[in-house]
Amino acid sequence: MATYGTAAGRAPGEAERGTGDAGEVTRADLERAAFAALRHDFHAPSRTHIVWCPGVGRGGTKGFGDAADEAHRAFVARLATLLEAASSGDMRRWWGNLAQDEAERSRERHVRSLAARERMGEYSISLDPSQSAALRAAAGAGAANARIVEALREGLAAVREEARGMTEAAMRDAVAASERLLRDGRRLRGEDLDVRTVRMDAETHARLQLQAHELGVKLPELCRYAVGLHLRRHAHVDPDRDAMGIDPFAGMDRQAFGATARRLGIPRDLLAGFRDRQIELDTVPPAFMARLCDDLPRPVPVAAMRAHLSAEPRLSGAMMFRADGKPAASGRKTFEEAARDAGMPEEEVRRLLSE
Repeated sequence: MATYGTAAGRAPGEAERGTGDAGEVTRADLERAAFAALRHDFHAPSRTHIVWCPGVGRGGTKGFGDAADEAHRAFVARLATLLEAASSGDMRRWWGNLAQDEAERSRERHVRSLAARERMGEYSISLDPSQSAALRAAAGAGAANARIVEALREGLAAVREEARGMTEAAMRDAVAASERLLRDGRRLRGEDLDVRTVRMDAETHARLQLQAHELGVKLPELCRYAVGLHLRRHAHVDPDRDAMGIDPFAGMDRQAFGATARRLGIPRDLLAGFRDRQIELDTVPPAFMARLCDDLPRPVPVAAMRAHLSAEPRLSGAMMFRADGKPAASGRKTFEEAARDAGMPEEEVRRLLSE
């Protein structure tokens, strides 16, 4: 495939704007950008040359011919027809398409440049021990090194797909939330990161580096997040099993506890029922469960809260201190019973149950 370019042809980010409003895209802008983005293909079975540009018109603008120059002339004529009839909305949309195309091509050039400079094939990465164990247990997987590289490649593709529908800030928050969850799990299990040397092609490593740079996160954090996406997509991990041992209320002081109850609009005693595992899991409305997990100072997956409530009930610190002998944890209550016992008005209880 060849790319046509002219002295006047420049990428959308470089083309000079017209003299109209700040958001106006002129025909000259689009012509320059379209010529900068030209491709040339050859369809061997029909011996037809195709000169085309993505993003302009429906399915791109194409010119066909028995020779390359003939196809190029057909493209120019087709482009002129489209631009002549285009509305201002069409022009802005096509400009955005061309800008995205140029950004992707620029990114690919950057990746190839990084890969060309990196000739070493061994790289140090750090995974969470739970991720390493899940990769080892994956059915039908090959050698340990191959499994990790496959997870990184597929996970990176999943990150790119996820990033298309999220802002960079939201992606950074997602990576940070994943890191907190993994870190809490390691601390509770008394484990350290699993640091190992992995042999992979330089291009894969360069793509990981570039993605981490674009999101503004550290490379090791991105690698763990990518592996996590890979494992979840391939069902190599059981979210409920991996959430075991993580206390959603760990490290929450009185002030944070009260603030969480206020955000949820519930009494502190009802929130304490969740903290102390005094509420029957199957009676909690799913919508409230999701809201509870999101409103914690450090949000956790619903699986972590379900695993927490499934464990044995425990006593609150206040009850432990007040007891003369060895206290025992009381039995569990339904969510509805716990809400009423906490003093919630009947209409508020019904509202929570109907979420």
